[in-house]
Amino acid sequence: MPERASCRLLGKAIHLPETERAIVVARLGVKMPSFKVLLVLALWPPFVCVAQSVSTEPEVLEMRQKLCDEFSQAMAKGDIEVLVAHYSQDIVYSVTSPTLVGPILGREALRKYYEIVPKQISGYVSKVEKGQIRSDGTVWTQGIYSLFAKGPDGTLTQRWGRWMDILRRNGDQWEVVYQVNAGLPAKPNPDPTSR
Repeated sequence: MPERASCRLLGKAIHLPETERAIVVARLGVKMPSFKVLLVLALWPPFVCVAQSVSTEPEVLEMRQKLCDEFSQAMAKGDIEVLVAHYSQDIVYSVTSPTLVGPILGREALRKYYEIVPKQISGYVSKVEKGQIRSDGTVWTQGIYSLFAKGPDGTLTQRWGRWMDILRRNGDQWEVVYQVNAGLPAKPNPDPTSR
């Protein structure tokens, strides 16, 4: 996959793969420049484009880990109100594996889902790994979780997974507006959720 680059041209910031830099002007809806300008854009990238770095901001990690810890405690207690309080009214939530769930749309639909989930799992723990404030003021984060799932015969099986979400501020509180979870096929090494 080609590296993505952040380009500033004619005062507008755009994000395109390097292979598409030559058509950057056409995407902005302006007149096509001369061949010389296109050649400079294609061959002289250091002055036109800078590769984006994904820095993880400490305040984002601290805020999100606090939500993870509150969520884990609420899951252990089966406290549905605390579980759903972390999500926005217009949440889009999905689990992609091991079983497809969702998308679940809205906090009330998610509340119904969480009325069942705490009875089926125990020992839920989650750790945020990366996160960043986006230009629109929202925050993206990703992390890993582990839990024990109850089988039909009552036996517990430890499972791990990853999540990615987007949060936005609602007054003084951060709320998850989009979240997707995916189970991992095996225990990660090392297991960042082990205590």
